Amino acid sequence: AKFHQDMSADDEGGRPKASNEATTPNDFAICRAKHGHIDYDTFSGDFSSIYSSSAWVHDGSIGFSHTGSGWKNREFFGHLYGYDLSGQDEDVQSRSFTSRELSHEFWATPNNVLADGTNNLVWVQGDRRIKGFSTDSWSSSYIFSLAKNPGKEARLTAGIFKRPKVTSKDEGRKNIIVFGSERIGYLKNGIIQEWDLSEANRHDGVRRMVSMSNIENDLSQWNEHEVINLSDDTWMDDTGEAEVTAGVKPDSIRVVDIYTPSSVGYLPNGMLAFAHLDSSQIPIYDQNLREVSRLVGFGGDEIEIVQRPTFERIGDNDTFVASDRSCVKIFDLRSGKAEMTIQQKCVSSEPIIVSGAKFVCNRLRSGKGAMMWDLRSQRPLYSLPISADTEIAWVPALDGTSEPPILMTSKGECYKYGIDYPQDDEWEHKSAVNAWANLEKNDKSNDAGDCSIM
Repeated sequence: AKFHQDMSADDEGGRPKASNEATTPNDFAICRAKHGHIDYDTFSGDFSSIYSSSAWVHDGSIGFSHTGSGWKNREFFGHLYGYDLSGQDEDVQSRSFTSRELSHEFWATPNNVLADGTNNLVWVQGDRRIKGFSTDSWSSSYIFSLAKNPGKEARLTAGIFKRPKVTSKDEGRKNIIVFGSERIGYLKNGIIQEWDLSEANRHDGVRRMVSMSNIENDLSQWNEHEVINLSDDTWMDDTGEAEVTAGVKPDSIRVVDIYTPSSVGYLPNGMLAFAHLDSSQIPIYDQNLREVSRLVGFGGDEIEIVQRPTFERIGDNDTFVASDRSCVKIFDLRSGKAEMTIQQKCVSSEPIIVSGAKFVCNRLRSGKGAMMWDLRSQRPLYSLPISADTEIAWVPALDGTSEPPILMTSKGECYKYGIDYPQDDEWEHKSAVNAWANLEKNDKSNDAGDCSIM
């Protein structure tokens, strides 16, 4: 870490830390963290190639990493994973990590992916289906089929309707929206298709596989209504394979006066905060997508909201974090006002909780790394060598356990906080110098600029 102030006074006098001692906010403030890699197989994507189909999502203790396979990465291949948050792991420094391979699940690579920690599901939309993969069973629990002509079906249901003015420039890419544990939706062009997360809609568990080299014979094993045949529309080559179960049709299709958001924040009490392209405001919706309030105060567009933008885990339902290209704002949802503004050009800002203390991690451009801020003292603590195009997520620890909380990245790197471990100071120093040198050389994003508090 590159520190932005003298932390020697906060170092607890250099006191050794017992391996079973719980993490404290001070461990985070002084960056008592071990850097490492989680699992090379899970995160070994082809990030630089023009044929890359890499994608990563994470929520709470679960996530999914798509890396692709086959000719030009045109086939579906990735890993579903989860951490053990039970506090029962014998090795308190490892935070038990489990990963399972997912392959050939669609006729194509993913278009949309969403990790859903509420239901322990990862939602993936590829070809004309959405699948919900469970980290409890490590298999698909739901398979839903998108309507071929949702606008026509919505008209048949609601009669004549006036479609909202939507252009391709306005549309974001966060099509999949989760409504608690009751249902999910797919929003596009002002039309939302919804499916109930009911027992009746669960997948029957049969894995219907076909090979491109034997497509007709493979498809003949099942009734026509049980499968989806997109062999004429796929980019897969003759050695490609796909799981072809036809999904459940939408339980409802309706028109909403909302276009697809570019990012979605899931708030307490089921509320949803949307960021839209070309908008400097944040509308907040209820479970029926009715607007209930709106946050203003950003000077520009390109607002980014992380999936969990509040500190709900410690009972703070009112502090809300969002950012744009020029600053990070900490809102009070009760008043709708920004109580704190960090003037800093960043990609995103991630709320972080350690034993009741609140921090944010801002991903910066131009080789500036990811900067940690303490919201109590309203000051920057240190920066980590994480590039602007590398996504981050916070894996929390349960209160009262000795399991180390983890800051992880989309490339499989991790920082495990609150643990004391033997280290080679000379090697650590060389490793850090090399990491920062590579970041400053290779990160060509726009200037991050200076920072200040308002």
